[in-house]
Amino acid sequence: MALLPMLASAQDDDVTIDGIFYYLDDYTPYGGDIYATVHRADDNLAGTVFILNSITGTSGKVYPVTKIDEDAFKQCSQMTEVVIPDNVRSIGEYAFGECTALKNVYIGKGLTFIDEDAFEDCNALSDMTVTAATPPSVDDKYVIDPKIRAQVALHVSAEAIDSYKADEFWSSFKSIDDVVNIPTATAIDKVVNRSSANRQSYDLQGRQLALPQKGIIICNGKKYLKK
Repeated sequence: MALLPMLASAQDDDVTIDGIFYYLDDYTPYGGDIYATVHRADDNLAGTVFILNSITGTSGKVYPVTKIDEDAFKQCSQMTEVVIPDNVRSIGEYAFGECTALKNVYIGKGLTFIDEDAFEDCNALSDMTVTAATPPSVDDKYVIDPKIRAQVALHVSAEAIDSYKADEFWSSFKSIDDVVNIPTATAIDKVVNRSSANRQSYDLQGRQLALPQKGIIICNGKKYLKK
């Protein structure tokens, strides 16, 4: 019992990167897993949003991002696209609820489950790409309202198209094809750096960054730095 506080103290801090707050959990000292969870996003996120596939903590440990919590992107009404990476296995209840501008969703190979109302009131949704070889299971048909599904084109891998067409939920989309084209981020997974976590950093458009990014940035408004 005396070892438990020492083991817990080795845990990396939770972190916010690009407007998304991630929980970092390491249960390996107790025989469990190490992983990150998307807990909450800034509701001012706009345009295309990339969820990280993994996060490297200051300890050097790598946390695969395996879960999107319930309500994580709720009311992110300026987000038009979201790219969900391969490590993510589940999407929580109402995770993208009321993302009224969301048009395109790209889902990686690892997803296995989507909880109820995950895309509730995403009335602008028109395209969804799912690259999982096995159709992810869903809590019920209202993961995406049937009326919205009727307007959404579904894109899956060629080898999985028959499985999606045979699935009661996924076959109810407007159309299904094997044209898969997923946007790629300009930056790879980012390293959490405590020494710079509290430094005010900005990109060339004047937008404040959670952490210094790859490329040209402005730190504390004093000079240009390259990382």
